[in-house]
Amino acid sequence: MVEGQIIPLLLQAHPAALAVEDGVMQGDDCLDAKSVREFARVILSRNPDALGACVERLRTRGVYADRLYADLLAPAANLLADLWHEDELSSSEVTIGLSRLHHLVHDMESATAYNGESNPSARSCLFSPRAGEQQTFGFYIIEELFRWSGWRTWIETAATDADMVADVRCNWFDTFCLSVSRSTDLHDVAMTIDKVRRASRNRDLFVLVSGRPFIERPDLIATVGANAVASTGREALHIAGRGVRHLATA
Repeated sequence: MVEGQIIPLLLQAHPAALAVEDGVMQGDDCLDAKSVREFARVILSRNPDALGACVERLRTRGVYADRLYADLLAPAANLLADLWHEDELSSSEVTIGLSRLHHLVHDMESATAYNGESNPSARSCLFSPRAGEQQTFGFYIIEELFRWSGWRTWIETAATDADMVADVRCNWFDTFCLSVSRSTDLHDVAMTIDKVRRASRNRDLFVLVSGRPFIERPDLIATVGANAVASTGREALHIAGRGVRHLATA
């Protein structure tokens, strides 16, 4: 109903700022900034089949799921959010785009093998956005990237501090990844991280944060008691892997 009825009505009422002609993303499969912007146009196009067809073309050319998640889907979701913050897209347009991306990821999940799911010795990560976060799709894509790369993952949506504490108290996690978009929440973020560390079964829990406040001011990492910040999915994967290895050998 959303794809067939609601989205067409929203598109009619809110013409996309990134309106696109059919046929983009058919050339070079290099997933650079230009490709991400073209893909964002495809997301908001009036052709309901364009998005899936675009991804399928890339996959048939040998672009694997990890690259699609890290270098295309997550950056495109972040671009939509940035354009909304800059008032170049309406909230309705962003809703349309994220709804379509959710649908696309759901389709990809059924065709993607998750290397870590059946491996009890695989590294594990708990993902959680702060309660009240609105634009969390890019964070969800990062979790998908970790899963595809062999991690065992768990993601909490609209989680309270009590939910996160219960998760780390009942299950072993090597890494805790927290998404924060508002700098006004930093005191509460520090309290959340402290509660999670105290409750964690893993005394050496590696805490990774993501979001604008920490990207713009990396010094805030220490303020909230985290270990590191990541601005992209690929960076998050690299930092988490390196951080867990370091703590294991310390």
